[in-house]
Amino acid sequence: MSTAILGNGVKRGETGEHFTDTQNKDKRFRNISSIWTSQCMTFDEGIAELENQQSTIVDHHDTLNDWEPVVNEKGQFALLHKPEGRSYVPTPHCLDMIAGVGETSRWMLSDLTADKENKNKKGGDYKYTRDFTDAELIVRIVKHTLFHPTRIKQDTPRLFRTWKD
Repeated sequence: MSTAILGNGVKRGETGEHFTDTQNKDKRFRNISSIWTSQCMTFDEGIAELENQQSTIVDHHDTLNDWEPVVNEKGQFALLHKPEGRSYVPTPHCLDMIAGVGETSRWMLSDLTADKENKNKKGGDYKYTRDFTDAELIVRIVKHTLFHPTRIKQDTPRLFRTWKD
């Protein structure tokens, strides 16, 4: 690499050196200013954090026959994993995927799970909150779309990603 003369006439010869040579550096990170070290982690810390995050994920490679749309004990729409006997409340992303594969309205499923805020009042006032009847409606919609045996292949293996609580 060639040596260049920068604005104040000081020579810099190594790649990246000119960014941090006037800043205090942490001993753990030789090319990072000490201002940023609180937001940094070592490679080993990063691997440990990644392993920790991955340990909360449980992937199910199942067919739709192994799942059933239900209303859980809290009155929420959920998917019951029949082999395990456990129900999972779908995330907004999951609802979007359910609607996409089931070829129905993404907006409708999202809207039926969201409480309705009173736009004229401030402070978290709601016109109404979603309840058991809304969850029952979603169950009927999902059974009629995604779980309908003549519309969507029920025996195709699919990935269902769940998280431990």
